[in-house]
Amino acid sequence: MTVHLVNLTNPMIMKGPCGELIPVQAQVTVKIPGGFKPHGVHLLVCGLQSKYELNESKLMVSVSHIYDHEIIGIDLEE
Repeated sequence: MTVHLVNLTNPMIMKGPCGELIPVQAQVTVKIPGGFKPHGVHLLVCGLQSKYELNESKLMVSVSHIYDHEIIGIDLEE
């Protein structure tokens, strides 16, 4: 499963070439489908593993910085 995050913080991001990227942090909550459990969470753009918490079927992932785009890759097992 993947979740794509796009940083649109800069007000000029949609008006041509962007001169500055303003990194942001994010706390993301994802509902995991019934019958599945996560066994790994990766930040695919920066290439790091991410810490996460599972509370019932809700997965909470902390992303320390998103420059322009980040993808959360969630490895699921039945």
